[in-house]
Amino acid sequence: MCLTVKPEVVAMNAVLQRHPTRLEQFETLRKELASFPEGSDNDRLFQELFSQSQYLLEMQDLELAKFFRVSRPTIGRWAAGHSAPHPVMRKVIIDQLVELVTDRYRFLERHGEPRFAIA
Repeated sequence: MCLTVKPEVVAMNAVLQRHPTRLEQFETLRKELASFPEGSDNDRLFQELFSQSQYLLEMQDLELAKFFRVSRPTIGRWAAGHSAPHPVMRKVIIDQLVELVTDRYRFLERHGEPRFAIA
């Protein structure tokens, strides 16, 4: 059995290793998203930030599709880097991701990491 690891997962793992706490991971991602240049036509940068956000927010394709009002396959293509929205819309999407990440960051800041009991 051969397992393939998506490049975005490898990139996110590198971020996770540099920033061990989840709060630090959200803060780093928030800064990276906020620095996204308006009107950028850099498909790779958009794909990396989008994938990292989806991974860290733990959101499924369908959840993001409903949030952004696009199809689930569109989210999959954005995350995989097979397509990207128009450069003007990328900043709008990134700004919305900043809001989602900021909300999750503030929640973690107030309430800490969730603890799960193993029965």
